[in-house]
Amino acid sequence: MSQALTTTAHTYKIYVVFLEWVTGIYNTMEEVGFQISEYEGAKWGEFSNLDEAEEAYLSFLGEGDKKLGIKLINDGDAPEPVETDDHRSRQTVALLALHERYHKEAKLPLLYFLPKPAMVPEKPQRRPLLGLKMVNLLKEACNELQIPHPIYKSISKKFRDRRILHYHLASIVPPGSCKALVQCGRFSVDPQSSMEDTARLCLRALSRHLNRPICDYNFDLL
Repeated sequence: MSQALTTTAHTYKIYVVFLEWVTGIYNTMEEVGFQISEYEGAKWGEFSNLDEAEEAYLSFLGEGDKKLGIKLINDGDAPEPVETDDHRSRQTVALLALHERYHKEAKLPLLYFLPKPAMVPEKPQRRPLLGLKMVNLLKEACNELQIPHPIYKSISKKFRDRRILHYHLASIVPPGSCKALVQCGRFSVDPQSSMEDTARLCLRALSRHLNRPICDYNFDLL
């Protein structure tokens, strides 16, 4: 695991947030409040010591299997329960930027018709895209760059033809930067396709920010 939490008084508590923007173990209720703010269905718990908190967190990740939770963390598929201060501060910057962009998007008027470029194509034109999972690839890139994984926000809109379309926002802080890159994906009838499209844009934005390909793939070609 990462660095240990510091204890002060005998009455101190540890907080585990299971469903929220960034899951993990937090030191104060103020941090918990920031993480569960504007997150529908957020779940969190209060524990008296770090061991209990870690056990609850790992069991949650592994759906009751603590060993599976540890494996997910070691494989980079889940965040560490306790992160460094730098990691947490980057997550905070990303979350603030995501909230700001989301509130701007929420104020936009509904569209009656969508232009074709605003939709995720059902069949990608470029062959290298076929079979690629952009969300997983973005996680790999974040692990390689040693930065927090992106924070996603799903948005759904109902149009005049009664279709419900989805699109995603994603916020990520590049290495060596104190500002977040917030990307807005295209619409799709499938929420997962929209999320993959947004992850693709994040990869391209990271690649351009670093001025080099990421994960041996040139995302400027997308």
